[in-house]
Amino acid sequence: MTALNMMLPENDVSRYKLVNMRNVTVTKGPGECFGFVISSSLRADDTFKISEIVPESPAGRCLDLLRGDSVLAVDGTPITGLQHKAVVELIKKCDTSVTLGVGTPQLVDEAAEQEE
Repeated sequence: MTALNMMLPENDVSRYKLVNMRNVTVTKGPGECFGFVISSSLRADDTFKISEIVPESPAGRCLDLLRGDSVLAVDGTPITGLQHKAVVELIKKCDTSVTLGVGTPQLVDEAAEQEE
């Protein structure tokens, strides 16, 4: 299963770790939206994920943001512990570009194999 198609099962997060940590900048033009949907966990760990990327949108064109990526920061501001509404407001404050600190979830066994 690739990160592009993966959404983590809510009851199995402990089997995953984040790899490919990176900053992704999405830049939009006049009249465009960024083109991604961010979802939050209903559990107490307040995780945020990219749940959808709109094809042909700025996020879709940048190719560095993947469906299933965990979002850790918005424009350098850590979002752990924030409410979903607060994260959305941080993104809305961004005018033409937003930089997301993200990591791609990977099964712990697969991550260990890649490190060898």
